[in-house]
Amino acid sequence: MSQLDPGPPRLTRRYALRGGNLWGGGVLIVIGLYFLLYNLGLLTWLKWDLVWPVVLIGVGAFLIVRRWR
Repeated sequence: MSQLDPGPPRLTRRYALRGGNLWGGGVLIVIGLYFLLYNLGLLTWLKWDLVWPVVLIGVGAFLIVRRWR
């Protein structure tokens, strides 16, 4: 590499956590926790067919509120 070509840009912590990376990871963790607790018998009273529409509505509301800010 020459001095004129600095190479690829360095990723900073701010750049790495920006966008949907953190949000997507959080959603996967929450879904995984739900299934784990359900399989352990701790959430048998909470049915997935009632939860997923609420999750979709919550995600949509979050995206709308985030756009307005």
